[in-house]
Amino acid sequence: MAPMTKRERVLRTICFEETDRTPLYDLLQNDAVIEHYTGERLTVENGERLQCLAIGRTLDMVRAIGGPSAPGAYMQENGLRIRRLRWTSWIEERPWHDMPGLVEWIKGEIKRTNAFVYDRAYADALHQRIEGWLALFAQADPTGRNDPTVFVLESGVGLTEMYWQTDIQDFSYLL
Repeated sequence: MAPMTKRERVLRTICFEETDRTPLYDLLQNDAVIEHYTGERLTVENGERLQCLAIGRTLDMVRAIGGPSAPGAYMQENGLRIRRLRWTSWIEERPWHDMPGLVEWIKGEIKRTNAFVYDRAYADALHQRIEGWLALFAQADPTGRNDPTVFVLESGVGLTEMYWQTDIQDFSYLL
Protein backbone atom coordinates (compact mmCIF):
# COMPACT_ATOMS: atom_id res chain seq x y z
CA MET A 1 0.00 0.00 0.00
CA ALA A 2 1.29 3.45 -0.92
CA PRO A 3 1.98 5.91 1.92
CA MET A 4 -1.10 7.96 2.73
CA THR A 5 -1.38 11.59 3.72
CA LYS A 6 -2.35 12.23 7.31
CA ARG A 7 -5.80 13.34 6.21
CA GLU A 8 -6.34 10.22 4.07
CA ARG A 9 -5.25 8.03 6.98
CA VAL A 10 -7.62 9.73 9.42
CA LEU A 11 -10.59 9.71 7.02
CA ARG A 12 -10.07 6.06 6.08
CA THR A 13 -9.88 5.13 9.76
CA ILE A 14 -13.17 6.91 10.46
CA CYS A 15 -14.72 4.91 7.61
CA PHE A 16 -13.28 1.62 8.97
CA GLU A 17 -11.15 1.22 5.84
CA GLU A 18 -7.62 -0.15 5.60
CA THR A 19 -4.77 2.28 6.15
CA ASP A 20 -1.04 2.13 5.57
CA ARG A 21 -0.51 2.28 9.35
CA THR A 22 -2.38 3.13 12.52
CA PRO A 23 -3.01 6.89 12.69
CA LEU A 24 -1.55 8.71 15.68
CA TYR A 25 -3.80 11.07 17.65
CA ASP A 26 -2.77 12.72 20.88
CA LEU A 27 -2.31 15.95 22.77
CA LEU A 28 1.34 16.94 22.72
CA GLN A 29 1.97 18.70 26.02
CA ASN A 30 5.26 17.25 27.21
CA ASP A 31 8.39 19.38 27.33
CA ALA A 32 10.83 16.48 26.84
CA VAL A 33 8.97 15.08 23.82
CA ILE A 34 8.65 18.50 22.16
CA GLU A 35 12.33 19.26 22.77
CA HIS A 36 13.32 15.84 21.41
CA TYR A 37 11.46 16.33 18.12
CA THR A 38 12.44 19.97 17.61
CA GLY A 39 15.97 19.97 18.96
CA GLU A 40 15.25 23.26 20.74
CA ARG A 41 14.72 24.19 24.37
CA LEU A 42 11.01 24.81 25.04
CA THR A 43 10.06 28.14 26.61
CA VAL A 44 6.83 30.04 27.12
CA GLU A 45 7.87 32.37 24.28
CA ASN A 46 8.56 29.67 21.65
CA GLY A 47 6.19 27.04 23.03
CA GLU A 48 3.37 27.23 20.51
CA ARG A 49 5.76 27.20 17.53
CA LEU A 50 7.78 24.25 18.87
CA GLN A 51 4.65 22.37 19.88
CA CYS A 52 3.31 22.72 16.32
CA LEU A 53 6.61 21.56 14.81
CA ALA A 54 6.71 18.49 17.07
CA ILE A 55 3.07 17.74 16.23
CA GLY A 56 3.83 18.00 12.52
CA ARG A 57 6.66 15.48 12.89
CA THR A 58 4.76 12.94 14.98
CA LEU A 59 0.97 13.05 14.82
CA ASP A 60 -1.72 12.46 12.21
CA MET A 61 -4.39 14.31 14.18
CA VAL A 62 -4.37 16.69 17.16
CA ARG A 63 -6.44 19.10 19.21
CA ALA A 64 -5.60 21.68 21.89
CA ILE A 65 -2.74 23.79 20.53
CA GLY A 66 -1.05 26.24 22.86
CA GLY A 67 1.35 26.43 25.72
CA PRO A 68 3.22 26.07 27.82
CA SER A 69 1.92 28.94 29.90
CA ALA A 70 3.78 31.06 32.41
CA PRO A 71 2.73 30.22 35.96
CA GLY A 72 0.35 32.64 37.58
CA ALA A 73 -3.24 33.48 38.36
CA TYR A 74 -5.79 35.71 36.68
CA MET A 75 -9.41 36.72 37.04
CA GLN A 76 -11.75 36.07 34.13
CA GLU A 77 -14.34 38.65 33.11
CA ASN A 78 -17.02 36.40 34.65
CA GLY A 79 -15.40 36.43 38.11
CA LEU A 80 -13.67 33.04 38.02
CA ARG A 81 -10.14 33.10 39.43
CA ILE A 82 -7.90 30.75 37.43
CA ARG A 83 -4.51 29.36 38.47
CA ARG A 84 -2.23 28.44 35.58
CA LEU A 85 0.83 26.18 35.68
CA ARG A 86 2.77 25.19 32.54
CA TRP A 87 0.36 22.80 30.74
CA THR A 88 -2.66 22.97 33.03
CA SER A 89 -5.02 25.34 34.78
CA TRP A 90 -7.76 25.09 37.35
CA ILE A 91 -10.37 27.24 39.06
CA GLU A 92 -9.23 28.57 42.44
CA GLU A 93 -12.27 30.64 43.30
CA ARG A 94 -15.80 31.09 42.03
CA PRO A 95 -17.83 34.30 42.52
CA TRP A 96 -20.79 32.63 44.27
CA HIS A 97 -21.15 30.84 47.59
CA ASP A 98 -24.65 29.34 47.41
CA MET A 99 -27.15 28.00 44.89
CA PRO A 100 -29.07 31.30 44.42
CA GLY A 101 -25.73 33.02 43.74
CA LEU A 102 -24.87 30.35 41.17
CA VAL A 103 -28.22 30.80 39.42
CA GLU A 104 -27.64 34.56 39.15
CA TRP A 105 -24.09 33.97 37.87
CA ILE A 106 -25.45 31.66 35.16
CA LYS A 107 -28.02 34.28 34.11
CA GLY A 108 -25.16 36.77 33.77
CA GLU A 109 -23.10 34.27 31.75
CA ILE A 110 -26.01 33.75 29.36
CA LYS A 111 -26.31 37.51 28.82
CA ARG A 112 -22.53 37.90 28.41
CA THR A 113 -22.34 35.01 25.94
CA ASN A 114 -25.32 36.23 23.91
CA ALA A 115 -23.76 39.71 23.69
CA PHE A 116 -20.51 38.44 22.16
CA VAL A 117 -20.23 39.31 18.47
CA TYR A 118 -18.62 36.78 16.14
CA ASP A 119 -17.91 39.23 13.36
CA ARG A 120 -15.68 39.11 10.28
CA ALA A 121 -12.66 40.35 12.26
CA TYR A 122 -13.10 37.52 14.79
CA ALA A 123 -13.42 34.93 12.01
CA ASP A 124 -10.42 36.31 10.11
CA ALA A 125 -8.22 36.23 13.22
CA LEU A 126 -9.27 32.65 14.00
CA HIS A 127 -8.63 31.51 10.41
CA GLN A 128 -5.23 33.20 10.39
CA ARG A 129 -4.23 31.46 13.62
CA ILE A 130 -5.34 28.04 12.35
CA GLU A 131 -3.59 28.56 9.01
CA GLY A 132 -0.40 29.39 10.93
CA TRP A 133 -0.62 26.14 12.88
CA LEU A 134 -1.29 24.13 9.72
CA ALA A 135 1.72 25.75 8.02
CA LEU A 136 3.97 24.77 10.94
CA PHE A 137 2.58 21.21 10.91
CA ALA A 138 3.32 20.96 7.17
CA GLN A 139 6.79 22.49 7.54
CA ALA A 140 7.76 19.74 10.00
CA ASP A 141 6.33 16.82 7.98
CA PRO A 142 9.07 14.16 8.02
CA THR A 143 8.03 12.82 4.59
CA GLY A 144 8.92 16.11 2.89
CA ARG A 145 5.43 16.32 1.33
CA ASN A 146 4.37 19.30 3.49
CA ASP A 147 1.52 17.15 4.78
CA PRO A 148 -0.21 19.02 7.64
CA THR A 149 -1.54 17.24 10.71
CA VAL A 150 -5.36 17.09 10.88
CA PHE A 151 -6.49 19.67 13.44
CA VAL A 152 -9.69 19.20 15.45
CA LEU A 153 -11.08 22.61 16.35
CA GLU A 154 -12.81 22.41 19.71
CA SER A 155 -15.78 24.60 20.48
CA GLY A 156 -15.96 26.24 23.88
CA VAL A 157 -19.75 26.27 24.06
CA GLY A 158 -21.98 23.69 25.67
CA LEU A 159 -22.39 21.60 28.77
CA THR A 160 -18.69 20.86 29.26
CA GLU A 161 -17.86 24.54 29.74
CA MET A 162 -20.74 24.96 32.18
CA TYR A 163 -19.97 22.01 34.43
CA TRP A 164 -16.27 22.88 34.45
CA GLN A 165 -17.03 26.44 35.52
CA THR A 166 -19.70 25.59 38.08
CA ASP A 167 -18.17 22.26 39.21
CA ILE A 168 -19.94 19.01 38.43
CA GLN A 169 -21.66 18.73 41.82
CA ASP A 170 -23.33 22.15 41.72
CA PHE A 171 -24.11 21.69 38.04
CA SER A 172 -25.89 18.39 38.73
CA TYR A 173 -28.10 20.10 41.34
CA LEU A 174 -29.26 22.52 38.65
CA LEU A 175 -30.54 19.70 36.45
